[in-house]
Amino acid sequence: MTLPIRARLTLWYLVVLTLVLALVAVGVYASVAAEERAAVDRILKERAESFAGAYANERAEQSELSAVRELAGQYGRDDDLFIYDRGGNVVFAAPHRLIRAAPPKPRAGFFTLNDARCIAAPVGPYLFLSAESLAGRRNALGRLVNAFVVIIPIALLIAAFGGYFLAGRSLAPLNAALHQLERSVQQQKQLLADTSHELRTPAAIIRSEAEVTLSRDREPGDYRRAIEVIRSESAHLSSLLDGVLMLARADAHQQPVEKTPLDLAIVIADSVQALRRLAESRQVAITCASSGAMPMAGNFELLRRMLLNLLSNAICFTDAGGSVRVESRRDDASYLVTLTDTGRGIPPEAQEKIFDRFFRADSARSRDDERDGGGTGLGLPIAQWIARAHGGDLRLVRSSTSGSVFEVTLPVSEPAAAS
Repeated sequence: MTLPIRARLTLWYLVVLTLVLALVAVGVYASVAAEERAAVDRILKERAESFAGAYANERAEQSELSAVRELAGQYGRDDDLFIYDRGGNVVFAAPHRLIRAAPPKPRAGFFTLNDARCIAAPVGPYLFLSAESLAGRRNALGRLVNAFVVIIPIALLIAAFGGYFLAGRSLAPLNAALHQLERSVQQQKQLLADTSHELRTPAAIIRSEAEVTLSRDREPGDYRRAIEVIRSESAHLSSLLDGVLMLARADAHQQPVEKTPLDLAIVIADSVQALRRLAESRQVAITCASSGAMPMAGNFELLRRMLLNLLSNAICFTDAGGSVRVESRRDDASYLVTLTDTGRGIPPEAQEKIFDRFFRADSARSRDDERDGGGTGLGLPIAQWIARAHGGDLRLVRSSTSGSVFEVTLPVSEPAAAS
């Protein structure tokens, strides 16, 4: 039986997307596995170098055997450790947990034994052997695989409905349909590639902080600092995932905009009040001016999120002593909301790209700004999508070293027409 062209286009779309997702999953898995192995090797290498340096210092004060046994006793309390002499005899064996019996004298270098990664390094006339468990890292890779097993089918299911819907609407004429299909595939590939790249940075920071903190006993202050870093990066990761999910649903036309009667002036005032403490903490003055009630039909939460994104950007990229001002008025059949700041401005070469997903003007942003609530590269694209979902638009009016001006246009609609 021959399938309808709409179904065939959807199937081809799913096949291509499945291959892309599979390749990305394999690439991410291979990259993470390589990074995990490199991290273990670095730990082992640093351990061997530390032992060798300590041995050189102790050897100047006592015999070779006494020096190596004394140091081995210290290092062996925390790590799996064997010391061999020239004849391959075990001079010292720590109360090991990973390796049940001392292996034959190995050659110098890295090797894997059972579920442990090992290093053998010459130290004077002896051979130093230490091991690090791979179980935790293999479990982490297993969880990554499980995540792919859950996420990829869900992504394909969403893509199937979105692809089938798009194919049905764009089959007349056929050329337009093929163009739309190609564009959709490219958008999915780009979104997936950009998301994968953006997720790696906070995930790598969290993993690195955890590994370094757990590598040895530390002071309570060190644990607190590490937990604060992990908390901050987790919040950034959560914000990033929330933004990606919203835009993905918008692309798939699965992000409904339910409109109810509201007063835009109240939404603006509420948003300004919500960020007043942030502005005070950064010593930025924030003011609001309105021409009165601004009734319309819209989604309160989405409009509030749009304004919060714009205001938080303005506050975070305005230096202490600066100001942020919000003005709103009616202009014929539209409401105009203007946000003006005295911040650092956006470089001219970046102004055309600020509404692109994941784009950040590096000269105006830093990891500190991200931890203050911005920096995911999704705030402006989400704000623009919300404005357009209400029949309006968001644009950059001007930007220079003296500040930036953004303008939101929203249609005046009768509250009774809300749906």
